[in-house]
Amino acid sequence: MGTLVGKYEITSKIAEGGMGAVFKAKHPTLNRDVILKKLTLKRSSSITERFKREARLMIDFSNDNIVQVYDHFKEGSSYYIVMEYVDGIDLGDLIKKKRYLSNEMAMLIFNEICKALKYAHDKNVIHRDIKPDNILISKEGEVKLTDFGIATSKDEDEKELTTAGMTLGTPAYMSPEQISDTKNVDKRADIYSMGVLLYEMIVGKCPFPRSFTPESISLIEKGDYTSAKKINPKVAPIIQKIIKKAMHHKIKKRYKDLGYVIALLCRNLKKYPDQNLINNAIKHYVYDTQPTDAELKKIEKCSDTKSYDGFFFRLSTNLGKLIIAIILFLGLIACSVYYLYLNGYHYEYLDSKEYGALQIVIKLNKKYKNPEDLYINTHLYIKGKKRYTIVKDINMQFEEDKERTGRKYYYFKSNKIYLKAANYRGNVNFEDHVYQEDFFLNSRFIQKKGKETLEAKIIQFDHKPVSRLPLKVNYSVINNVNRMDITNKTDLYIKVRNRWKKWGDFKELKNYKDILMTSKTYRFKLVKEDFYSEYIRVYVKPYQTVLNFKANLVPIPGNLYIKSNYEGLDILLNNSQYYSSGGRRCTYKEISPSTLKYQRLLLPPGDYFLSIKKSNSISKTERIYIKPDESTKVIVKYDKKKERINLKIL
Repeated sequence: MGTLVGKYEITSKIAEGGMGAVFKAKHPTLNRDVILKKLTLKRSSSITERFKREARLMIDFSNDNIVQVYDHFKEGSSYYIVMEYVDGIDLGDLIKKKRYLSNEMAMLIFNEICKALKYAHDKNVIHRDIKPDNILISKEGEVKLTDFGIATSKDEDEKELTTAGMTLGTPAYMSPEQISDTKNVDKRADIYSMGVLLYEMIVGKCPFPRSFTPESISLIEKGDYTSAKKINPKVAPIIQKIIKKAMHHKIKKRYKDLGYVIALLCRNLKKYPDQNLINNAIKHYVYDTQPTDAELKKIEKCSDTKSYDGFFFRLSTNLGKLIIAIILFLGLIACSVYYLYLNGYHYEYLDSKEYGALQIVIKLNKKYKNPEDLYINTHLYIKGKKRYTIVKDINMQFEEDKERTGRKYYYFKSNKIYLKAANYRGNVNFEDHVYQEDFFLNSRFIQKKGKETLEAKIIQFDHKPVSRLPLKVNYSVINNVNRMDITNKTDLYIKVRNRWKKWGDFKELKNYKDILMTSKTYRFKLVKEDFYSEYIRVYVKPYQTVLNFKANLVPIPGNLYIKSNYEGLDILLNNSQYYSSGGRRCTYKEISPSTLKYQRLLLPPGDYFLSIKKSNSISKTERIYIKPDESTKVIVKYDKKKERINLKIL
């Protein structure tokens, strides 16, 4: 006989944590296994209320794809929820096992989750924590949604549980609006999470980093992720379409309701017309079993479309294939002719006695400029009886000739263009130079007879950059934390002959203008008290006469140590459970509840409002100032009898 909790006999412990435990137990009247979730009442009141509300929400649910809650009760110092036991695997473990799911299975399982979530949405309940770990798949192939612990309902008041600006959920699966304010979200936040879930099912990994950092938040807000198709080329177009729309970072561009997604998926899953077929297919895939002959026959029968079976369907299909093949063949011929025309093959063979080929080559010193920053503009003129007239409708484009480019020089060549054999004048505007050359262009018939003009007539220009020029330096300095301008309070140093010289002293030198010239590498150092020094190295090219740079200086952080005589009190900085840590590597961190030992927070210097909360009615707020490279200690004392919190700042 196992331990009794209420009327339930505990048979085994599944998991245990700081908030409580999860047990497997026997239901006394249903004679079946159940799950018993336990929450210790010593936790904060908001966590307790969430636990109770999860039971209230789920006990009213009656859906085959949602884990059923049978009972909830209080015994001793703990609350309990009694829920359906699902003997199987969660979706997260399935993805790890399979690496990623097939298109058909991803659609089948995803559609089952959609049905569960739509049922909840129709009951005005938003789940807010959709992720693989909250999807269970039984050994019978049933897909069930669970864990409504942070769900919200329009029918219940959530003021005591979630404040504006609070973030609840699993960051990698949360929509941009849920990250900024969990309280004020609608079902489109769940639809976004479903898009992330489908992405992970079909690719094998999350589209965003799982860490809750400013960088990962920025990626989510911008919708900046790698397309599923690039990672898994076998992704079906219908799945790609659902992911793209469901995961759109703009809420108005997402699906408004999961009914649209369910209808879309059902059209692609017609061979599974009833729930038994769906469950059996999922069961065989997940647990690597083989379908029976009866199941295979039923699937084959359902796969046949009655209105198109038989001879006429095969005939129409074959005729359609023939028509498509003819169209593709004619299209291929048309594309081939167009390709030959674009590349001038008709000039080479049909009009070779009338037209000649021309290419322009430019040679450039590598120290001058990067290829992507170059400016090239070309004009060609044909000689008439009295004057030259511009040749219209030519498109001369330049690209690097990597076969000729060496250590010192870049070579750029134009595309090959065809012109009538005649006298021409070439005019090339290249950066700060203008090049002009008169030449006669022979026909291809004659060019092919000469070795130098076998491919085309080549005209080459060697670019000689201007000499070094005087350089002007402008700079500004920003505080990396509060974004305030601190230029006037920061000392700038420049390295001259391997020695650091203060900017003001350097500008007093008689020859400083001779030193400050283009085509040279400069090193600068920015120094300010209570800030980390910043070093800047920049190469100024010959044509760059003004150097502008803006530097961010990071303040040296201070330490905040907090301990309490009572565990589990909520700690907030500026009314938030999260803070940006100080130091060169700023990260976004969560503040843990109070402990009997000091916990350390590394913070940028400045004023903060430190709040300690037992509940909304029992709290204390003090203003503290964090100094650079110094430590501030706070001792929190909670008086149980008077229900009062006091702070002592050392």
